[in-house]
Amino acid sequence: MVYAANQMNRWLPADLTCRVEEATSIRLDFDNHRTVYPDARIVETRIDELPNPVGGVAAGTTTTLPLILRLDESPTQRFLEIGETRDGGRVVTVIEVISPINKIGEANRKAYRDKQCQYLQAGLNLVEIDLIRGGRSLVAAPVDAIPERHRDSLLACVRRLMLTDQVELYPISLRKSLPTLAIPLRATDADVPLDLQTILHACYEDGRYDRIDYSNEPNPTLSIDDQRWANELLQEAGRRG
Repeated sequence: MVYAANQMNRWLPADLTCRVEEATSIRLDFDNHRTVYPDARIVETRIDELPNPVGGVAAGTTTTLPLILRLDESPTQRFLEIGETRDGGRVVTVIEVISPINKIGEANRKAYRDKQCQYLQAGLNLVEIDLIRGGRSLVAAPVDAIPERHRDSLLACVRRLMLTDQVELYPISLRKSLPTLAIPLRATDADVPLDLQTILHACYEDGRYDRIDYSNEPNPTLSIDDQRWANELLQEAGRRG
């Protein structure tokens, strides 16, 4: 998300900015999810990393030791928001990178679909990037309208505010470079590019993903043809015997 936001900000008009935003998904009951924005967040820090855990308390205050209850953490969902820089400036485009939690389980899928509808009803451009091989397609395009040869593909999807009767799809192939998307802004602005392949390379190198053990097959497994292709690629790179 950060790499994508940085890339966007190099191209955006001066009065627009791209920010990484967060929403915390909370479960109200077994069939109901709601997305909320916290006013404050407490981040865990190991006590031995603090310079003075007790001595730093302000004068005139007392410290009460709480009972510590460990609860399951709610998954934090991040997305990109492009909006005007002035105070109260409107949001024009939202970019969602679909995660496994969005695609797995009917309750999670419904929660994402609800958010999808809210974006479109609010009159925003919506860009979705689905690089998750597992689960059914979730992008904002009617499945029946997607050409059959692409229905099981990874997809990026662009819904433009000004063109409500069409959807732009970018089929993504494992064997080809990731596409560069045309990101819509306001009616008076030209599209700006989002180069997914450059972002992938930066994440791969900085995250040291070259240290992954490539001797095992991925989950979900690849098709027979893709398995053969991946095996040859990894053998040539010396990552698999």
